[in-house]
Amino acid sequence: MTFTEPIVTFFDIYTAFLFGLLNAFFAAFSWVFQNTYGFNLGAIGLTDLGQAVGSITGCVVIVYTSKIVWVKETNRMKESDPNARLPPERKLIIAKLGAVLLPIGLFRYGWTAQYRVHWISPVIAEGFFSCANILIFTCALMFLQDCYGAKYGASAASSNTFARYSTAFAFSLFAIQMFEGVGTGWACSILGFFSILF
Repeated sequence: MTFTEPIVTFFDIYTAFLFGLLNAFFAAFSWVFQNTYGFNLGAIGLTDLGQAVGSITGCVVIVYTSKIVWVKETNRMKESDPNARLPPERKLIIAKLGAVLLPIGLFRYGWTAQYRVHWISPVIAEGFFSCANILIFTCALMFLQDCYGAKYGASAASSNTFARYSTAFAFSLFAIQMFEGVGTGWACSILGFFSILF
């Protein structure tokens, strides 16, 4: 499906890029907080709470939208047509929010992760970044499942998973070298500009 369905191809490329970013930042977060702020290993681990808060926020947004908004819309549609289904594109509304939050998180992290700026600012940026990832990943997989249904949805999802994991390892190989070479601000800006292109 990866090469025959343009929708699957696009989401494979986009989510592979996002998953690569996520893995790159797992390596880079530790490097930045150790080298910029002089944090020890325990303090670096605590900075991951920003990611946890962002991920939980993203999950809450998705659950609320699924249980309240989409259920109401579906029920309203079924009043006139009992076989009506919510169009798959409705699942992408939340992904749009994630697509806006992603570059915000990247640029904020890149330009506030400096010794003269309080460490909480990049931790907050981690929250934006994590929330964006959850929103986009989840909505992309829900969209693919809705588009291809029970018969082909698993194939679309497995194609997406293969693309994500086969790309993710490469990003963590160059992340720290990139941050060391061009600096935190420009490394995040380059990745932020790529995220805007998508």
